Amino acid sequence: AVAAALMEEPEWIRFTRQYIVTRDEVIEIEGLLSKRKIILPYQSISEVTVRKSLIGRVLNYGDVFIGAFRSGSDINMKGIRNAHKIHELIQNRINLLRKGQLEFWEVAKKGEGKVGD
Repeated sequence: AVAAALMEEPEWIRFTRQYIVTRDEVIEIEGLLSKRKIILPYQSISEVTVRKSLIGRVLNYGDVFIGAFRSGSDINMKGIRNAHKIHELIQNRINLLRKGQLEFWEVAKKGEGKVGD
């Protein structure tokens, strides 16, 4: 009862939310009767952070906040078990995507100025 009282969000609200982490995006689906869906492609993510309370650290759960470049598209995954693993998964995917884009632009830049070899 004490742990339940210290949790930030009522248990029944957790059943109305679903989080999906795919190869290309993070999705939040919220609602019981009417559904709201936020789809956040990795290239639209500006930051990923984990927040854990004292009890969250002891019981190994926390919130994963995913900030978007576009206002109003943030996703706050609440009460996630092994939150640090989800954070790491998303951050690694973002890093790979950005590294790939960087490599693409470096290759494109090297090819600049070359006309008809």
